[in-house]
Amino acid sequence: MAENKNRNSQESNNQKEPLNTEDLLEEIRTTVHDLVTLMGIKARTQSKILEDGTCYINVRSRRSDGLLIGHKGQTVMAIQALVTQIMKHRYPDLTLNIFVDISGYRKKQENFLKKKALAVAKIVSETKREMALDMLTDKEYQMVENELLTLGTVRVYAVGTGRRKTVIIAPIESKE
Repeated sequence: MAENKNRNSQESNNQKEPLNTEDLLEEIRTTVHDLVTLMGIKARTQSKILEDGTCYINVRSRRSDGLLIGHKGQTVMAIQALVTQIMKHRYPDLTLNIFVDISGYRKKQENFLKKKALAVAKIVSETKREMALDMLTDKEYQMVENELLTLGTVRVYAVGTGRRKTVIIAPIESKE
């Protein structure tokens, strides 16, 4: 029984009181920095809150960016998932989204995908024929869909099952 009380008091010590946004941002940045340091990599970390309320952490290292990014961004996504779980353990009511980037790699990938989707949408609008985009994750699909929603000349849908689906950009048929 005493052991159980001790365990509960330890668990409550891990769950901290909510911080203001600036302090929370600094704690997330420090957690990312510590994690990268434990990987044996010297790096600088910068943090900011994006317009949509996401906590953006950018990690810069001199020679280890490729290692931190990993194959198709898998390592940086794993770092992000790990930091998110650490913060949710510390603050169970945390609703802040965390986005970890390595020297702007993921931002560049997002911008490339948006530009590609817009270029394909322009072709679809001109030719009035559907075109397939790459296989995308749900998050990438939502990003493309939001980007093309403002055009009003194309619609976006996904085909397939699993984590990655083929995204189709199709013209909107005019009712004449």
